[in-house]
Amino acid sequence: MQSLLFRTALAAFLFASSLLFSGEAERPVIQPFKLWKDVQSPELKSFNAPVAERFELANGMVVFLLEDHELPLLELSMTLRFGEIHEPAGTAGLADAAFTVMRSGGSEKYSGDKLDETLEDMAAELKMGAGTDSSSASLSCLKDNFDKGLDIFVDVLRRPAFPEDKLDLHLAQARTAISKRNDSPNSIVGREFKKALYGEKSPYAKVVEYAHLNKIDRAALQRFHSTYFHPNQFILGIVGDFKKAEMLQKVKAAFESWPKQNVALPAVQPIDPAHKKKVLFVDRPKINQTTFTMGHVLDLRRNSKEYPAIQVLNDVLSGSMSARMFTEVRTKKGLAYSVWGYANINYDRPGTFACTALTRNEQALESVDAVREEVVRIREKGITAEELEGSRERILNSFVFNFDSPSKIINRQITYELYGYPMDFAEKLLESIKKVTVDDVNKAAKKFLDPDKMVLLGVGNTSGLDESKTFRSLKDVQIIDVTIPLPQAEPMVIDPRREQEGKKLLAECLKAAGGLEVYQGIQNVRADVILHHKGFKLRGCMRAQMPENVRVDVAGPFGPISQVMAKDAAWKASGSSVTELKPAEAKKNLRTLLHSDLGLLRVLASGKEGYNVQALDPVRENDRELVGVEIESQSLGRIKIWFDAQTKLMAKIRYVADVTKKDESGSVQKEYDKLFTDHAAFGKMILARTITDKDPAGPQTIEMQAVQINAPLDKSLFERPTKATPPPGE
Repeated sequence: MQSLLFRTALAAFLFASSLLFSGEAERPVIQPFKLWKDVQSPELKSFNAPVAERFELANGMVVFLLEDHELPLLELSMTLRFGEIHEPAGTAGLADAAFTVMRSGGSEKYSGDKLDETLEDMAAELKMGAGTDSSSASLSCLKDNFDKGLDIFVDVLRRPAFPEDKLDLHLAQARTAISKRNDSPNSIVGREFKKALYGEKSPYAKVVEYAHLNKIDRAALQRFHSTYFHPNQFILGIVGDFKKAEMLQKVKAAFESWPKQNVALPAVQPIDPAHKKKVLFVDRPKINQTTFTMGHVLDLRRNSKEYPAIQVLNDVLSGSMSARMFTEVRTKKGLAYSVWGYANINYDRPGTFACTALTRNEQALESVDAVREEVVRIREKGITAEELEGSRERILNSFVFNFDSPSKIINRQITYELYGYPMDFAEKLLESIKKVTVDDVNKAAKKFLDPDKMVLLGVGNTSGLDESKTFRSLKDVQIIDVTIPLPQAEPMVIDPRREQEGKKLLAECLKAAGGLEVYQGIQNVRADVILHHKGFKLRGCMRAQMPENVRVDVAGPFGPISQVMAKDAAWKASGSSVTELKPAEAKKNLRTLLHSDLGLLRVLASGKEGYNVQALDPVRENDRELVGVEIESQSLGRIKIWFDAQTKLMAKIRYVADVTKKDESGSVQKEYDKLFTDHAAFGKMILARTITDKDPAGPQTIEMQAVQINAPLDKSLFERPTKATPPPGE
């Protein structure tokens, strides 16, 4: 049997082979490949996107509802008719703080941490955020959890708690963002280009500074909320697995009890459409490339008749890897790592035309010329019919992706409602793009592009280069200083009731820590500690003669280190060298030492300097309640202190300090937390055995070993030596 099968298979193989090698066998005809430009694209099919139905509640809130039964999900999107440009003068960052703390802090019913847990259990997501001229809030959840989710959404939106601890966290993160805003050339270019285009006082170019953040408190958030958050300012859209009539009743039940209120949005300074030639440069010594942008205001809106032509123009110039800018500047001339452009057209105000490139420092001016040359060429010579067809095809083929999800469809309708555009605007735009001609595009280029009056802004490094090849050689160049300004100290605004509550709380806490008389009686102090920092375990000793002489000695890994802040001088010693401390550094070091429970309580008890105080709202942290005060004094600066609500012992402090950047390009403000734990008796005082400094740059822990009060101290400890020597008695 096996032999028969083998013979049959062999015969079949030989027959197939004879056909394969036979001259009479048919050979398949292979068609040559077509070039991409010879491939005919079929006519695009007509596309009709679903449309959400519009309703308006009795309180003025607009609602769009769109059913989508594909999955048991619901998505709620809300646009609020106000944003960062409507912040009161001098309060940049307020809108961002309000929306961030609304989300993180929750409401009285759904507190921040509880809110996060509840949403996680529901597999739901709640977002809130401020935008330039409008703001947003959204909720996504399963169909079965929507009623609960809607209750959360409305409660947080209507009754936010704005807890102090969440506000403090946001402000700390915002200060960190300010301190890092010059780390990226792109960040500098984006910020300074807006200021150059619109003017530094324009609401569209404002920059959040430390001084702005210092004005933001809980009361400011509450005022912002009570002023702007009213239902006639809301546009709500819901898409998902529901029945329209039932959903409308749920929305009415949730929102109609919230009364409408007339909201007078502050007048916004309009954008000046005039083109102004400027050349600006930011010199950053440690970067190895130059980033530059050139452009001007584009006095155009999305409903302008030339908008479709500008869309095509932008695509031909810089809309793809086959666009002119990429092909000429990067591919052919090799002058840029990356190059792109954009015509950013807004709905209700002038937009922006700009081109950006990243290049080598030594090729900066050559790259600038190459980019500008492409702008001049497209303005003077226009585009070709072939470029028009390619661009129009790309735009039309990508158009459907504006409608590839129900969420995009309903959000587009919300946008049109916000700006007063017709609901069929997208369809009409599509038809207009189909009708754009070469002549339309070329006329738009001549009308709107102005290469002789562009703002040119560069960020790069000119050190070691021939100045004739750098921005510094350009006519009328302005060198911009981007040093981050530190705020001027402003006195606390005292609320009489909170002031009395703060004084009462301080008296209770001084009593719990040993009593007012104990701290008032301190003249000299010696504290022996162990310092844990960056993997090292170091022994240290702090000695102080109140109120002016302080000495700190640390047994460092490479020898002893000493610092002295005395009445008439400040110095530090290491090895055989002794150097003076700058007054600012000495002041900062002294204040750091005072930011301990012993130092703070001694200053507050002494009565030798006045200070402002007011109570803070209680907070919960690590399953315990903390009560606190905010204090301002000459020696302590501005500081927040929290105490355990039951023991009244110090638990945490928070303060802001000026820190010199590593590249010595200026100072930044950083917020520091210190935690006080493991309290014990040191003589008649109750102090923390462990102090943890939560410095993000390098956390450190201090273990208090011993504290001696009013023991004699040798005066020579505070005298400046000619060379470093071990302190007496060591």
